[in-house]
Parts: sequence; C-alpha cells; structure tokens
Amino acid sequence: LRDYPSVTQGEVPQGVDLAQIDANQRDLLERQATHSKDTDALMNVVGELRGLVTAMPSKLLPEAVASIHQQSLDVARDLLKQHKPGQALALLEKQRPILWPNATGPLKATFLCRLASAKHALGLDSEAWELFIEARQYNPDDEKVMSSVAVGHLLLGQRKEAATAARLVLARNPLNFQAQAILVQSCDEPLERIIDALPAECRTNAEVAAAIGFVARQNGDLTAAKEWFRTALSADSDASPDIKGMLGELIVNGHTGNPTSSVRIGQLNDTTRSEIEGALSLLKEACDSIEDDNALRPRVTWLLNAAVAARILDRPAEAEEYLTRARRVAPDDLAVIYQ
Repeated sequence: LRDYPSVTQGEVPQGVDLAQIDANQRDLLERQATHSKDTDALMNVVGELRGLVTAMPSKLLPEAVASIHQQSLDVARDLLKQHKPGQALALLEKQRPILWPNATGPLKATFLCRLASAKHALGLDSEAWELFIEARQYNPDDEKVMSSVAVGHLLLGQRKEAATAARLVLARNPLNFQAQAILVQSCDEPLERIIDALPAECRTNAEVAAAIGFVARQNGDLTAAKEWFRTALSADSDASPDIKGMLGELIVNGHTGNPTSSVRIGQLNDTTRSEIEGALSLLKEACDSIEDDNALRPRVTWLLNAAVAARILDRPAEAEEYLTRARRVAPDDLAVIYQ
C-alpha cells in the first residue's frame, strides 16, 4: 500500500499493477496468520487490510474486493480450527464494518456463519442462533447455510425445526454429515431406528458417530455412548477436543457412577487403572488444545473430571492443578464452587 500513495486518496493511477496490489493483500493476510497468537498485532494487521479496502471501494475490481474479504474469512476459519474462537470473533467483528456495505449476499451469509460458529464455541448459543438464522436470508439455497440454520435451531433446543431443516439438506445430499448429525440429535424416533436408517458411510463419520454417542449418553446408555465416541475418535482426522473431552468424561463417569466398579469399592485393579489413565490423557489433551479460557468455560467439566481421574490415580497435586484452572476459567460455576 505504501508503494501506491495515491491509492489512499481513492484514486487508481494508470499503470497500477492490480496483481501487485493483490500480492500486498496476501502479504497482509499471511501476517494475520503469523500474528494469530497476538491479538493486538493481529488487529493492527486487520487495520491495514481495512485501509486497503476502504481506500478505493469503487475503483477496485469487484472480484478483487471479494477476494480480500474471502481471504479474511479464511483466516477466521483457520483460527476456529485452531480452537481460538476469541481471536476469530475479534477479527470478524473488526472486519464487519468494512465488509458489509459492499459484500454480496453469499459472502454475507458466510460471514454470519463464521461469526455464529465463533460465538457458539464461546458458549454464546442464543447469539449464535440469531446469526445462523440471519444468514439464511442472504443465501437461502446454499447447502452449507441451510445446514447452519439447522444447527441454529438445535442450539436453542428447537428439535422439530432442526429436524425439518436437516431433512431439507439431506433431500439434496444424503451424505451431508453435519445434517445427518443434527437429525440424529433432533429426531424423535428410537436411536436404533435412526442408526439403521443412516447410510453406511455416515456411521463411521466422526461428526455423526459423536452425535449418536451424545444421544446414547442422554438416554443413559453409557456403554453405547463410549463405543460411539471411540468410533468418532478413530475417524476424527482433526483430533477434535470435544470428542476427546466427551469420551474422557464418559469413561470417568462410567466408573464413578457404577456401584460395582473397583473405583467405588476402593480397590483399583490394573484394568480400571489403565482405563482411568486413558481417560485422563484424553481430558488433558482436550483441555490443553483450547488456550482460550472463554472457550474452555462451557467445557469446564473436562477440568473437573480430569481432577476426579487424577484423584482416583492418587495424584493429588495434579488434581489440584486442574481444579485451580477450573476456578480461574469458571469461578462462578456451581460445579466448580462445590468441588
């Protein structure tokens, strides 16, 4: 941008190489990724990017403007994949004033879905629902947007609406795994019948298997829940902390809630010890993969169950470390207070 001083005045001098401008844009976006751990540095880079866009909104080719915005959304997507929703949210909120006036409908829909995903990861489900629903008006026929709308309904417990929205997606694409996972969680039919109706490819998909495990847990079938979450974990190329955290909790709860478990009778055998150690490892990995305390707050039970596992293994110092972190992350949570 410094190489083109007249650009800051809203003029495009003849002979300007738009390819070079695009290269400058890409450099800024790469610096966004580089500074993703430093929120202040990230916001400074975003400010430069905004300056580049606002300098000549009517002069740049529409495709070039769209490219700038899309690359910013890609950075936010990557931050979400890295389990940094707080940074993704800060980036998106700073981008919105400049993106919104000139964005196309599909771009607005994508932006809103990214913003909703960041808020959902931070436990702000009602705000996420509103954004998912708002996205529909900007790109109502897009499969990803339709699936996101189903997610929004599910977040607020609107199971009937979620199932209807998921079925609309599946009518187009039966192998939309997100929609299948939503239908599993929102359908009123018995779980066995739901599983039987799934395409074979879905039963070994991480997202769908985790959804089945979640419903099995709700139904009180911890054994089935653990098996489905193990299926999800083995199929999960992204190493989702939510799958690890849920499976770790299920293993711990399966022992602490079972009157006949060697944990309850105070005689820890080798098999049980190995299972608890595995659970603690899963919970540790899940907690450590989320650096943002705001994102860990809705998942504070991972820390509490890790503390329980450490106590079972007679590691009091380690248990206290998890409890200390839980108190920092969610000091007002009743489950934390009563530990």
